Amino acid sequence: MNKFVPLFLGALFIAVSLPATAFTNSQLVKSESSPSVYYVYNNARYAFPNEKTYFSWYSDFSNVEILSSSELAQLPLVGNVTYRPGFKMIKITTDPKVYAVSSGGVLRWVETEEMARYLYGDDWAKQIDDISDAFFGNYSIGNSISEILDYNRNVELQAYTSFTPKTDLTSPQAQNNVIADYLTCPTAQDVDQFHDDFNLWFIDARNVTDPRYLPVFYPDTKWDDYPFECNLHSTNPSRLAIYNTLKLMRDLRFSRPLPFTNDQSLYEWFSLKNYTYHLPLTSNKALIVPFIECDFYSSAATEENQEKTSATVRFHFGGSNSRLYSVKSMSKTCEKADSPSDSIFLLDGFVRNPIYNVGLWVHEGVHAINHKTHTASDDNGDMVYDRTIDEMGAWAGQFYFYAWTSLYGTNVDEHTKELAKNSALDLLNTRFTENKCPSDTALRETVNQIAPGTCQ
Repeated sequence: MNKFVPLFLGALFIAVSLPATAFTNSQLVKSESSPSVYYVYNNARYAFPNEKTYFSWYSDFSNVEILSSSELAQLPLVGNVTYRPGFKMIKITTDPKVYAVSSGGVLRWVETEEMARYLYGDDWAKQIDDISDAFFGNYSIGNSISEILDYNRNVELQAYTSFTPKTDLTSPQAQNNVIADYLTCPTAQDVDQFHDDFNLWFIDARNVTDPRYLPVFYPDTKWDDYPFECNLHSTNPSRLAIYNTLKLMRDLRFSRPLPFTNDQSLYEWFSLKNYTYHLPLTSNKALIVPFIECDFYSSAATEENQEKTSATVRFHFGGSNSRLYSVKSMSKTCEKADSPSDSIFLLDGFVRNPIYNVGLWVHEGVHAINHKTHTASDDNGDMVYDRTIDEMGAWAGQFYFYAWTSLYGTNVDEHTKELAKNSALDLLNTRFTENKCPSDTALRETVNQIAPGTCQ
């Protein structure tokens, strides 16, 4: 938008069009004549009521830009910034209740000291900031927190890294965060849908008689000992990991179709909605067999029967795909990965970010659904790499899934997008032996967005 400034030259009036200052969302600004800092959103400004609110979002003032008074006047003052969700609990001096903060400035009463300690640690009492009664009206009251599943502090922190006014939280992107939704219980309708769309075999090795499916090497797979329960901090094998990975695949949204799903959604592709093969399928549902053992990770195949009259698409998943926490690689005892660097991959200090589950499922899906095998070997002669990205093999599919999540995911939080980008970059640099630049122009642009300068 332009602003018109009148200039008088003698008796002649001339209207001169001058460009207005361009502002961007999340910009921090202040005037040259005042110490007050403002947050820019949709060409308006929001004030930080105090330094504590400011430092819940930022560590210093290094990104604050100084504007002239006339430039600042272009931004109407429309409200106040509220505390970052998950950062600290807050209270007001005239109310003894202590509140955790959720998105949109929603306050949720932490009902007990035990819950406060669970959410904020043993020093929870030091994780409370007082706010003035005058600013209490910036917030609204939501549901209280009485159980551990009612509020997830780390998810709140990771999902909301910049302030979004509650008037804008009705947009689908702000309202839906499928990664945070992984930490919720699937509904009965969800579970029914997944069993309708797939053959989910939570088998028990003690009861399997068919030698084709007897897990000879995985005798501990005894799902009868672990009936379904929605316990997001269980250290046992959990059906919840399978159900919620399927839920994530179903609910993920991208602004453009993935390049390996034939214009279907990810969930439609994986559930064989439009599957074609030279043999008819024994069942029009993929067979998913979760293993409890952690020294097994995953495999997949399109398996033809002995008479060559039909085929079955089958997936086996173990390790971190049958547990909620991050399992140390190939651990026979299912030991939890506990390196400090692993914390960036966790949603709440415990649950592994499920974007890695879906990435693995996509990899196996390209093997079994798109009938792609690896085409290059390692030093031992094992076929574990792909020659080129243009083959659209399993590594290409996994790369593009991570790249799409990072660049085109419409309901994924920024932290997960960054993790996905790093994973895509790692695959690009390590899994193709000859050519990692696709011939398709649009896909080359995607590769260059992940790794600038890769494709010239």
